[in-house]
Order: sequence, then C-alpha cells, then structure tokens
Amino acid sequence: PPAKIEAMRADIRELSKDLGVGLVDSTQAAYNALSAGVPSDNLITFLETAAKTGIAGVASTNESVELLAGLMNTYKIEFGEADAVSDKLFATVKNGVTTIPQLGAALGQVAPSAANAGVELDDLLAAMASITKQGVNTAQASTGLSAAITALLNPTEQLTGIYEELGVAGG
Repeated sequence: PPAKIEAMRADIRELSKDLGVGLVDSTQAAYNALSAGVPSDNLITFLETAAKTGIAGVASTNESVELLAGLMNTYKIEFGEADAVSDKLFATVKNGVTTIPQLGAALGQVAPSAANAGVELDDLLAAMASITKQGVNTAQASTGLSAAITALLNPTEQLTGIYEELGVAGG
C-alpha cells in the first residue's frame, strides 16, 4: 500500500536525521533488512539498532544490517532480539581487535558451519575476540575457526582414536 510505503520512507528519513547517518545508507539498509526477512513492522526498530551498532563499531548502517541479519538468520534468532545480538557484536569489537565490517566479512564464512555444529553464537564471538586480540586478523581467525570446526566434525583416524580414548562422541 502506498500509504504504508510513504510512512516507512518518512520513518527512515527521521531515523537518518536523528542518528546522523546517511539517508542513502539507511535506505539501502532498509532494503537489505527487508530482503533478509526483517518484518516491516520491526524494520525501523531493527534499523535503529543497526545504525547504533554501525556508529559504535565503525561501520555503515548497511554493513551492520548485513551482519546482524545474517547472524540472526543463521542462528535462527528472532529479529526482535537485535539489541541483544548487537550488544554481543559490540563486546566482540571491544574485547578483540576487529571492527563490525571485518566481522561482517569474516563471520559469513564460519557462522553457518559453527551453527550447524552446535557452536553457540556467544562462543563463536568470544573465540573471534580472543583470537584477534592475540594478533591474528579477523579473516584469518574466521578461516582457522572454520577449519577447526570442520576437522572436529570430520576427524582423521588419529583424532578418532583420541575421541575413543576420551570416551567422547566424534567422527
């Protein structure tokens, strides 16, 4: 309906003005959020969270939307929980040596396999913070974590033997 679209445009303009973020960035972010499955009723609240994440994490609103929505979809987290996920991302940036854009680029490679392996989002983000704090760049940290998860899920004969010795399920 045209009235609903115009109201959404007005809300996006107001959000951009209130938070001091670019209108073009906010509009792209809105499009990507809707494409990622954010319900239109939650759009402005979600965009506000993403914009604040971007401001705190040296990122655009659109980069924050892509990261938030991607993680929330991967981990099947309701979009109403965006503030909690944003807080976890900010803690990762604060406790590690990374940025929101770097996390966005890197987590897309490791989050799906981590989620499928049962690695909780909190644990994945804590690992990213810890590894980057040790001087490993975000992309390498993601690649290493992805390789470790794959190795644990598809163990070599030697690792299978270790699993058996420890009495753990594996391989």
